[in-house]
Amino acid sequence: MDVFETGPNRYWHVQDAGALLDLWAGEEKRPERITNLYVWSRSPHELLEKLSDLNRLKGEWALGGVAAANIYAPTLTTEVNPAIWLDARVPAQEVAAIVGGEIVEKGANLQVWQSADNVPLLHAWDSARANWPLPKTTPDLRIVTPSRAYIETINSAGRAPEAAQNLRERIFSS
Repeated sequence: MDVFETGPNRYWHVQDAGALLDLWAGEEKRPERITNLYVWSRSPHELLEKLSDLNRLKGEWALGGVAAANIYAPTLTTEVNPAIWLDARVPAQEVAAIVGGEIVEKGANLQVWQSADNVPLLHAWDSARANWPLPKTTPDLRIVTPSRAYIETINSAGRAPEAAQNLRERIFSS
Protein backbone atom coordinates (compact mmCIF):
# COMPACT_ATOMS: atom_id res chain seq x y z
CA MET A 1 0.00 0.00 0.00
CA ASP A 2 1.12 3.52 -0.69
CA VAL A 3 0.55 6.23 1.91
CA PHE A 4 -0.17 9.78 0.79
CA GLU A 5 -0.26 13.04 2.73
CA THR A 6 -0.13 13.30 6.52
CA GLY A 7 -2.37 13.99 9.47
CA PRO A 8 -6.12 14.13 8.86
CA ASN A 9 -5.55 14.24 5.08
CA ARG A 10 -3.66 10.94 5.09
CA TYR A 11 -4.97 8.21 2.80
CA TRP A 12 -3.85 4.86 1.46
CA HIS A 13 -3.91 3.41 -2.02
CA VAL A 14 -3.61 -0.29 -2.82
CA GLN A 15 -0.65 -0.59 -5.16
CA ASP A 16 -0.93 -4.31 -5.93
CA ALA A 17 -4.46 -5.63 -5.38
CA GLY A 18 -3.42 -9.10 -6.58
CA ALA A 19 -0.78 -9.36 -3.85
CA LEU A 20 -3.37 -8.32 -1.29
CA LEU A 21 -5.76 -10.99 -2.58
CA ASP A 22 -3.01 -13.63 -2.39
CA LEU A 23 -2.10 -12.53 1.14
CA TRP A 24 -5.74 -12.95 2.13
CA ALA A 25 -5.83 -16.40 0.49
CA GLY A 26 -2.67 -17.44 2.32
CA GLU A 27 -4.21 -16.55 5.67
CA GLU A 28 -7.53 -18.28 4.97
CA LYS A 29 -8.54 -20.90 7.54
CA ARG A 30 -10.50 -24.03 6.79
CA PRO A 31 -14.12 -24.04 7.93
CA GLU A 32 -14.50 -25.03 11.58
CA ARG A 33 -17.09 -27.70 10.75
CA ILE A 34 -17.50 -29.63 7.49
CA THR A 35 -20.49 -31.91 7.01
CA ASN A 36 -20.59 -34.26 4.02
CA LEU A 37 -23.92 -34.91 2.33
CA TYR A 38 -25.05 -37.14 -0.48
CA VAL A 39 -27.92 -35.72 -2.53
CA TRP A 40 -29.27 -37.82 -5.36
CA SER A 41 -29.21 -35.97 -8.66
CA ARG A 42 -28.75 -36.90 -12.30
CA SER A 43 -25.91 -34.41 -12.83
CA PRO A 44 -23.85 -31.81 -11.00
CA HIS A 45 -25.94 -29.09 -12.70
CA GLU A 46 -29.15 -30.64 -11.36
CA LEU A 47 -27.57 -30.66 -7.91
CA LEU A 48 -26.85 -26.92 -8.25
CA GLU A 49 -30.49 -26.37 -9.24
CA LYS A 50 -31.63 -28.18 -6.08
CA LEU A 51 -29.58 -25.77 -3.99
CA SER A 52 -31.94 -22.92 -4.87
CA ASP A 53 -34.43 -24.65 -2.53
CA LEU A 54 -32.14 -23.57 0.32
CA ASN A 55 -33.63 -20.09 -0.01
CA ARG A 56 -36.33 -21.50 2.32
CA LEU A 57 -33.80 -21.87 5.15
CA LYS A 58 -34.24 -19.69 8.21
CA GLY A 59 -30.49 -18.89 8.20
CA GLU A 60 -28.05 -17.52 5.66
CA TRP A 61 -26.28 -19.74 3.15
CA ALA A 62 -24.15 -19.27 0.01
CA LEU A 63 -22.46 -21.38 -2.64
CA GLY A 64 -18.68 -21.20 -2.26
CA GLY A 65 -15.42 -22.80 -3.23
CA VAL A 66 -14.55 -24.20 -6.65
CA ALA A 67 -18.20 -24.37 -7.73
CA ALA A 68 -18.62 -20.62 -7.17
CA ALA A 69 -15.30 -19.82 -8.89
CA ASN A 70 -16.33 -21.92 -11.89
CA ILE A 71 -19.64 -20.05 -12.16
CA TYR A 72 -17.91 -16.66 -12.08
CA ALA A 73 -15.19 -17.70 -14.54
CA PRO A 74 -16.26 -20.86 -16.39
CA THR A 75 -13.07 -22.89 -16.70
CA LEU A 76 -13.83 -26.52 -15.97
CA THR A 77 -15.66 -28.65 -18.53
CA THR A 78 -18.19 -29.81 -15.96
CA GLU A 79 -19.59 -28.49 -12.73
CA VAL A 80 -17.86 -29.72 -9.61
CA ASN A 81 -19.42 -31.03 -6.44
CA PRO A 82 -20.51 -27.90 -4.62
CA ALA A 83 -19.71 -26.64 -1.17
CA ILE A 84 -22.01 -24.27 0.61
CA TRP A 85 -21.42 -21.97 3.52
CA LEU A 86 -24.16 -22.21 6.12
CA ASP A 87 -24.86 -20.03 9.12
CA ALA A 88 -23.14 -21.80 12.02
CA ARG A 89 -26.34 -21.70 14.08
CA VAL A 90 -28.28 -23.78 11.53
CA PRO A 91 -27.89 -27.57 11.74
CA ALA A 92 -26.59 -29.18 8.54
CA GLN A 93 -29.47 -31.66 8.87
CA GLU A 94 -31.82 -28.86 7.74
CA VAL A 95 -29.90 -28.60 4.46
CA ALA A 96 -30.12 -32.37 4.01
CA ALA A 97 -33.88 -32.30 4.63
CA ILE A 98 -34.52 -29.49 2.14
CA VAL A 99 -32.46 -30.91 -0.73
CA GLY A 100 -33.43 -34.54 -0.09
CA GLY A 101 -29.99 -35.67 1.03
CA GLU A 102 -28.38 -37.52 3.88
CA ILE A 103 -25.27 -37.04 5.97
CA VAL A 104 -22.58 -39.53 4.92
CA GLU A 105 -19.02 -40.49 5.79
CA LYS A 106 -18.07 -41.45 2.19
CA GLY A 107 -19.44 -40.71 -1.27
CA ALA A 108 -20.45 -37.11 -0.61
CA ASN A 109 -21.38 -34.82 -3.48
CA LEU A 110 -22.13 -31.75 -1.35
CA GLN A 111 -20.22 -30.26 1.55
CA VAL A 112 -21.65 -27.91 4.17
CA TRP A 113 -19.05 -25.53 5.58
CA GLN A 114 -19.68 -23.71 8.85
CA SER A 115 -17.63 -21.33 10.98
CA ALA A 116 -18.74 -19.31 13.97
CA ASP A 117 -17.90 -15.93 12.43
CA ASN A 118 -19.87 -16.50 9.18
CA VAL A 119 -17.53 -14.12 7.29
CA PRO A 120 -18.21 -15.66 3.83
CA LEU A 121 -21.92 -14.91 4.26
CA LEU A 122 -21.51 -11.20 5.02
CA HIS A 123 -21.28 -10.05 1.40
CA ALA A 124 -22.84 -13.02 -0.42
CA TRP A 125 -25.41 -12.08 -3.03
CA ASP A 126 -28.25 -13.64 -4.97
CA SER A 127 -27.06 -14.77 -8.40
CA ALA A 128 -30.16 -13.21 -9.96
CA ARG A 129 -29.01 -9.79 -8.71
CA ALA A 130 -25.25 -10.33 -8.82
CA ASN A 131 -23.15 -7.42 -9.93
CA TRP A 132 -21.21 -9.78 -12.20
CA PRO A 133 -22.07 -11.32 -15.60
CA LEU A 134 -23.13 -14.91 -14.91
CA PRO A 135 -23.94 -17.66 -17.42
CA LYS A 136 -27.62 -17.79 -18.38
CA THR A 137 -27.88 -21.36 -17.07
CA THR A 138 -26.93 -20.33 -13.52
CA PRO A 139 -29.64 -21.40 -11.06
CA ASP A 140 -31.08 -18.87 -8.60
CA LEU A 141 -28.43 -19.26 -5.91
CA ARG A 142 -26.86 -17.23 -3.16
CA ILE A 143 -23.16 -17.11 -3.93
CA VAL A 144 -20.04 -15.82 -2.21
CA THR A 145 -18.28 -12.83 -3.77
CA PRO A 146 -15.76 -13.40 -6.58
CA SER A 147 -12.81 -12.51 -4.32
CA ARG A 148 -14.10 -14.93 -1.68
CA ALA A 149 -14.47 -17.69 -4.30
CA TYR A 150 -10.86 -17.04 -5.36
CA ILE A 151 -9.39 -17.38 -1.88
CA GLU A 152 -11.36 -20.58 -1.26
CA THR A 153 -10.20 -22.08 -4.57
CA ILE A 154 -6.56 -21.10 -5.15
CA ASN A 155 -5.16 -23.69 -2.73
CA SER A 156 -7.62 -26.48 -3.58
CA ALA A 157 -6.71 -29.72 -5.34
CA GLY A 158 -6.97 -30.76 -8.98
CA ARG A 159 -7.75 -28.10 -11.56
CA ALA A 160 -9.14 -25.72 -8.93
CA PRO A 161 -6.07 -23.42 -9.02
CA GLU A 162 -6.57 -23.03 -12.78
CA ALA A 163 -10.18 -21.97 -12.18
CA ALA A 164 -8.95 -19.59 -9.46
CA GLN A 165 -6.38 -17.99 -11.77
CA ASN A 166 -9.02 -17.46 -14.46
CA LEU A 167 -11.29 -15.88 -11.87
CA ARG A 168 -8.45 -13.66 -10.67
CA GLU A 169 -7.91 -12.41 -14.24
CA ARG A 170 -11.62 -11.60 -14.56
CA ILE A 171 -11.65 -9.81 -11.20
CA PHE A 172 -8.84 -7.48 -12.22
CA SER A 173 -9.98 -6.97 -15.80
CA SER A 174 -13.43 -5.77 -14.76
